[in-house]
Amino acid sequence: MFLNNDNDYNLPNMNLKNGYDKFGNNCIVFENKTGELKINNIAYSAQNIAVYINDEIYIEFEDCNIEKNTEYEISFISEDGWLIDLNSLKLNMTPNYVNGYASNISCKKGRFKRNKVNRTFYFIENLELNNIDEKNFKINDLDKLKLIVRTYPSIFAIDGCFYFEEKYCNKKYENAIERLKHLVSYYSADLASMRISCKCCDENDSFELNFKPISKYNHFNCRIPFIGEYHGNFAYFIKSSYQNYLKLGNKIDNVNYIIDYLSYLHREKYGDVEIAISCMVLEMFNNLYETEIRGNVPVFIQKLNHVLDELKLDDKKLDSFFREKNLLCNDGIISEIYAIRNKAFHGKSVSNIKIFYLLSSFVTILFLRLLEIDCCIQLPVCGSENINTKDFVAQFLKEGDSKNEPHNNPKNNVVEFDGKYYFPLCDLESEDINENDEYVLVEYNKKSNTLLFRQLDE
Repeated sequence: MFLNNDNDYNLPNMNLKNGYDKFGNNCIVFENKTGELKINNIAYSAQNIAVYINDEIYIEFEDCNIEKNTEYEISFISEDGWLIDLNSLKLNMTPNYVNGYASNISCKKGRFKRNKVNRTFYFIENLELNNIDEKNFKINDLDKLKLIVRTYPSIFAIDGCFYFEEKYCNKKYENAIERLKHLVSYYSADLASMRISCKCCDENDSFELNFKPISKYNHFNCRIPFIGEYHGNFAYFIKSSYQNYLKLGNKIDNVNYIIDYLSYLHREKYGDVEIAISCMVLEMFNNLYETEIRGNVPVFIQKLNHVLDELKLDDKKLDSFFREKNLLCNDGIISEIYAIRNKAFHGKSVSNIKIFYLLSSFVTILFLRLLEIDCCIQLPVCGSENINTKDFVAQFLKEGDSKNEPHNNPKNNVVEFDGKYYFPLCDLESEDINENDEYVLVEYNKKSNTLLFRQLDE
């Protein structure tokens, strides 16, 4: 059972056999000295079958003249009654033994009955959790989903798990877990693993264990701004971000790619690569929202300004912040980022600690705002002080509750000419005018309340 646990979430004793792998590391062992081994649905008589599970899933058995193939699916019944299924195996053939590593393994015992309550645990490894996380964890519409902060010594370095009970076949919570895995990946820079799940029935006689290999980054040293001694930080992070993550709808797949790259960013140790990753994240943000491209302003700048508008962020406030931190040297944050991006994408060296702070902090602000994350964070650009993400981002928001349109909503200055609407150049802010403004016509689209820049016919 879970240690120091006074609630009803105890995991039953599955009598898992502990042993040592070929390197002497502690692991879970499933074995059968003599038995039937099914390989790609062909039955073989095999001896000394053994599966070792710790950071990896390793199988070995004595050579039984198996049919050669590029990939293998293997199943057998262990001596203690578990049905073992291993998938996506690439096997090595030696004179006496066959061995290999699997991408995942399923271990089943007993039968699940349709009318019984099933208890499901999705374990979390390598994540700093505490009792305040368990107490404060709650997601609307997922009232049965609990965060349990406990250890289970028979299964590796577990810090806790997501837990829920369900009757019949209900995919609601499994789907929620898949979404939570992405948020956990961002929070931990992919150091935390959610590779182990366990399902058992309420009579404690039927079990299903599933393993995947642990995160390959679990031993990395990373600059993770979230993990630390922030009480309840993980619970607050999930509570504030989960519903906003769901609201992204068909954008979720693109946001997951952003999460992957932001995780790379926290693990990377070379400045040039960090800058390139940040530039890639900016390009991905630019693809989140459709925008109409007009005029001579570079496409990247137009799209990035559109992202700021969609997130209701004020580019002038962002510019002031980074200027105060002495991270700007040109004529503004967007132009600075544009210049860096062009150099990075053309393979020119742009390694500089100031540039890294500018880009990494900027993309972090965009992502915190995108999911409206409300927890504690530590950003190098802000020093060692722990800051609240929501309060931090709030200083960059536009004034007022309503969505501010670009160019200060110029309805009162619009003039009509030949059935079209135009906005006088003299009333534009200086930063909105192209260098050759005498050749630029500003057309006003009343329906979308936007300005359209285009070249005048010569």
